Amino acid sequence: TTTDENKARRARDLVNILTSRANSYRTNNLLVPWGDDFKFVDAAKQFNNMDPLVSTFPKQKLRIKLYFKVRAEMIGEVN
Repeated sequence: TTTDENKARRARDLVNILTSRANSYRTNNLLVPWGDDFKFVDAAKQFNNMDPLVSTFPKQKLRIKLYFKVRAEMIGEVN
């Protein structure tokens, strides 16, 4: 469907962005903040937009695994 094709395309676009950013890190973990304080005024809406994209990654067999974590959980993994 068009929605599935759109999600797959956006997932590939995100892979390209993340791959480019990964060159700046010494670890295999990449911290990617999503949005800003004001964007999450309606966190449920933002999650509903992000979750379908993140769930597309395993289905597309992309080289990247995405996880939702709070910042404190990721800091130790990227240092």
